[in-house]
Amino acid sequence: MEQADSPLWHELRYDRITASKVHAAIQCNTLEGCLAESIPGAKFKVTKATKRGLLMEGKVIKNLQNQINKSLKPCGFLLSVQNHFFGASSDAISDDFIVEVKCPMSESKLTKYFKDGVPADKHLEQMQLQMLFSQKSKGLFFAAHPDFEKSVQTTEFWVDYDKDYCTDLIFLLKGIKRKWSTSGACRSGWSMFLEVA
Repeated sequence: MEQADSPLWHELRYDRITASKVHAAIQCNTLEGCLAESIPGAKFKVTKATKRGLLMEGKVIKNLQNQINKSLKPCGFLLSVQNHFFGASSDAISDDFIVEVKCPMSESKLTKYFKDGVPADKHLEQMQLQMLFSQKSKGLFFAAHPDFEKSVQTTEFWVDYDKDYCTDLIFLLKGIKRKWSTSGACRSGWSMFLEVA
């Protein structure tokens, strides 16, 4: 079963800032607008790009396993005792590292995944939290090219866990949580996170 097909996976994401939404949450200045929409629990929108990602992900991970000759497992949804308001779910995991897979539909979209030859900030932020919650020291950013079905071409980039980077991220996110929890836009479940933080 794929992650997105699991009711429990969706339930655990409810009212949490997940690693994939960290960048949107940090950049958002309107509590009632984009931040509200970036918190999982809102209706999951299946777009053409999302459908492609769901269809391609398993094939891309299998291709990666063949490349590195290493077994990869589904990750599930990871929570932290210290930071239970946040969650992370990488696309695959090994004994040593996490894997984040991207399956863009176009070359222009593929180039946006990278900045100056490394994954863009939103993907680095996502992977840092995935590594933090899975207690792994490395992550592999694995992007399948738009013509992957024919070319099997991918672009890979290894990312090292950065404790200071993660500490700063969590600090920013806790600030967002406090603003949200004390605002009129707060969902009923969020107040409990403020009490035990």
